[in-house]
Amino acid sequence: MSRDRPGAGSRQSALRVNTRRRNRSPDSRAGDVFHLAAAVTPPATRDLLASFQHAVIHELLTRAAAAAEEMDARALIISGGVACNSGLRAAARAARLGYPVYFPSPGLSTDNAAMIAAAAFPKLARQEFTGLDVKAQANLTLA
Repeated sequence: MSRDRPGAGSRQSALRVNTRRRNRSPDSRAGDVFHLAAAVTPPATRDLLASFQHAVIHELLTRAAAAAEEMDARALIISGGVACNSGLRAAARAARLGYPVYFPSPGLSTDNAAMIAAAAFPKLARQEFTGLDVKAQANLTLA
C-alpha cells in the first residue's frame, strides 16, 4: 500500500499494532489478522478475491455434484483444508443437492502441509535430514 494516499500510513500502523497485540493474546485467532488486513486492502482487490473464491466454490460444487450423481451417491463428504472454507460450507448448505453434505469440524480439516509437517517431526527430532539432491518420490517413508 502506498503511503502517498491520505491515511494509508496510519492504517498500516494500526494494522501492525493490532496484529502484535492480538498475536500476544492467548485467544488470538488467524481470522483476526485477516480482518485487519482486509481493512487496508483496496476494495477492488477484495472484490477480485471474492469473485475468484465464488468461481472456485461454484466449480468445486458443480464437479462434486456431477461425480456424486454419476456414482449415485447418497451423501457427499468434503474434507481436507478446503473444508474449512466458510464460503464453501455455506454454498454447499444452500445448494439443495438432494443428499446430505458433510464436513468435518474445522479442527479436523487440515491441509496436506500440516500433515506432512506432523509426519516430518519425528525425523526432525532425530536430526535425520535429506540432502538437497533428493528426487521427488510419491511413496517416501514418512516417519
